[in-house]
Order: sequence, then structure tokens, then C-alpha cells
Amino acid sequence: MNKICNKCGKEFEYNNKWYKNVCEECVKINHIKCSKSTNELYKEEKKEWGRKGAKKSWELYPNLGKKIAETNKRNGTGIYGFTKEQRSENAKLVSFETHLKTVETNRKNKTGFFDSKLQSELGKRAHQKHPDLASRAGKIGGKIGGKRTQELHPNLSRENGLKTAEKNKKNGNGLYNSKIQSMGGKKGGKRVHELYPNLSKENGLKTQRLYPNLARENGLKATEINRENSPYLWEGIGFLSKEEMKVAQIILNKPIVGINCHIKVNGSIVDFCPQEEDKMFQGKFVEYHPWDRKLTPEEYYNKRRKLLDENGFKDKELIVIDNQKFIKEIIGG
Repeated sequence: MNKICNKCGKEFEYNNKWYKNVCEECVKINHIKCSKSTNELYKEEKKEWGRKGAKKSWELYPNLGKKIAETNKRNGTGIYGFTKEQRSENAKLVSFETHLKTVETNRKNKTGFFDSKLQSELGKRAHQKHPDLASRAGKIGGKIGGKRTQELHPNLSRENGLKTAEKNKKNGNGLYNSKIQSMGGKKGGKRVHELYPNLSKENGLKTQRLYPNLARENGLKATEINRENSPYLWEGIGFLSKEEMKVAQIILNKPIVGINCHIKVNGSIVDFCPQEEDKMFQGKFVEYHPWDRKLTPEEYYNKRRKLLDENGFKDKELIVIDNQKFIKEIIGG
């Protein structure tokens, strides 16, 4: 027997199981709509009913869960139908999959641990109870992470250090900043002197013992560099001062390094040794030395005299010019 559906207007075969004058499809649709509507209307009530029902069941049957577990264990049913290893493996798998789903849902909805307010509150509470927790966790994590990184990338630290140093050198940052260098040097020097007041003296004596000629060699190199960079040039030869250059112009015809000026004698340099073709003091050693922080003119003369005597120049006369007045007296002008 066929009828027309009052909902959709379609003809359908009447069945006593369904509502009168309504087709099977419309009944299902209406049932779904009613279910959704009921869930929305009675959402909180259903939760409350669930809580009351659970509470009532616990009051009536407080040992029900225990009895069910004992029965399953005795009969090998439920979770006891699996071996201990299988239960453990299943628990891990279900737990991990559930954890992943939970994390993904919380991340998407910004709930749970992904809620910024909750994160802030948990952080405050943790800091109040354990103020040094972050520091300890950082140290432990740093050690573990550093060890693992060293195993995977043994040269990573060195490569990063070189890149950073190169970048700082290019931009004048970090230790390549002159102000930081100066501040660090002053503070470091002061601190080292406080801790080890005799260190500088001891290092100096040790260096002198190990390298007796080092100071002389360094002094010689410094003098040569200063002369090369000097603005006082005559015939392409540099002099340490304008006055020294004037002396050279008065007593020499033309400066020749190693012959009549800047003569090396056992790691030291004598200013002049005029030759026959020069103007004055031919065959004599001449030093222009207007002042000295440590030695008097007489002491300086004796020091240079000793240098010449010990290196085969005992028969050579030495003249030390120590001021402009003396120059005028000797030269007569």
C-alpha cells in the first residue's frame, strides 16, 4: 500500500513500523534533528545526570569495579585476556596516540598547555615554589644538549666561533671594539696585579732568562719600523726626529744605511759613522742622543763605548751629541 509523505511529498510504501503519512527517510532526518536539538538544550543537564548516576552507583555498589576486575582476572577476560607484555605495549600505543591527538587538539584550539594564560600561571607558580628550577634545568639541559651536539657536530662550536670573530672583526664589535679592549685591559690588568703583584716582574725575568736577546731584537725592530714610517726623510732615508736629520745633513754628504748611518753593532744601532767623503767626524762613531729617561749623558756614553769596545771598535772614537747647543759649538754655527 502506497501513500504520499506529508514532509517531502514523495510516494512511499506504507509500513506499520513508521509514523503515519511520513516516509522512512524523513523520519530519520527528523530523528537526527531532534537528537541534536535535545543535546544542545540539555547539555549541562546530561552532565549533571551523569555525575549523579555515577555517584549513586558508587553509593549502591562501592566494590563493583573491584569485583568486575577480579572476575575478568579469574576468567581471563577483558584486559586480562592479553599477556602482561601485550597490555603494556597496547597501553603505550593507546597512550601515545591519545597524547598526540590531545596535543593537536589543544594546539588548534589554544587550550590546555597551549593556553597563554595557563602557561603564565604555571610559570609563576613554579617560580614561587622552585625559584632556582629554571637555572638547574638549564644547566642540566645545557650539559646534555652540549654533549649530544658535540657528538653529532664536533667542529660546530669552533666554526661558529670563527664566524662570530670574523663578523665582529669586520664590524668592529666585541673584542674588536677599541673601547672594550681598553676597558677590558685596564680592568684585567688591575685585577691581575691585585691577585699576583709580582707576576709582571717574574714574567720579565723569565723571558729575559729564556730569551736574553729578545728585548734588544724587539727594540731594534721597533726602531727600524719607526724610521721606515718617519715623516723626516732625507735622500729616501728616515730619521727618528727632525733634529737627527739635521745632524745627518751637517756631517754627511749622503746617507747610506749600514755604511755611514744606522750601523748595526751586535743587535744595536749606532746613528752615524762618517766616511772619508763625508763632511765631518770621518772615521768616528757619532750618536745623537739629546735626552734619556734613565741614564745621564755620561752613563749613556759609557754604555755605548762598552758596546763598541766589545765588538772590535776599541780604536774608534765615539762622539755623543746630547743637545743643540753642543751641535753649534762643534760645528760652529
